Amino acid sequence: GLSISFLLILLLNSLALGAAVPQQQGVILVGKIGTQQYGLLKDGRNGQQEFDSNMGYSVSGEVLTRISETLDLGGGFEYQFLRDFKERVDNLRLGTTPIYALVRYNIPYADNMDLFVGGQVGYSFLRIDGQVKENYEALGGLYLGVSGGVVYEKMTLVELAFGYTNGKLREKVTKAELKQSYATVTLSLGMNCTF
Repeated sequence: GLSISFLLILLLNSLALGAAVPQQQGVILVGKIGTQQYGLLKDGRNGQQEFDSNMGYSVSGEVLTRISETLDLGGGFEYQFLRDFKERVDNLRLGTTPIYALVRYNIPYADNMDLFVGGQVGYSFLRIDGQVKENYEALGGLYLGVSGGVVYEKMTLVELAFGYTNGKLREKVTKAELKQSYATVTLSLGMNCTF
């Protein structure tokens, strides 16, 4: 409710700020495909016991506005496909969909290559599947992320990102809420399109 409204207002203000500043290169659209080699779930149903996930995949998109030679503001989303865990608890499969505001700082490195670092803050929707779905429903929560990478020829992007989702599972009968935190490391390949 309130947190989603706040994040949408933050995202719209970021885009409006970028639109109000004279543009260096216009609007940048970014599309990425990624793989999560690392995922760690702290499961509130088991006293915050930690479970490693198997490799997962994601697709994401971002809209950025260049507000200076080195600074971009915008928003984006990432859809992480459901993943299994190495220890199969209730045959749990988990996925997240963060929607976030972001800032990206660009560092000119060579004529045809720029480095960048970025940060994201937003709301992440938590999705579950398996036996656990019979007794629980998934609730989203705060999403935080940091990233870094390289853009080659102002078009091809390689990014390494760390994301953290703070969600909950709610018991269907008692309505008790159990904290679920989920951290991922994602390696992505993408394309920048500047308008």
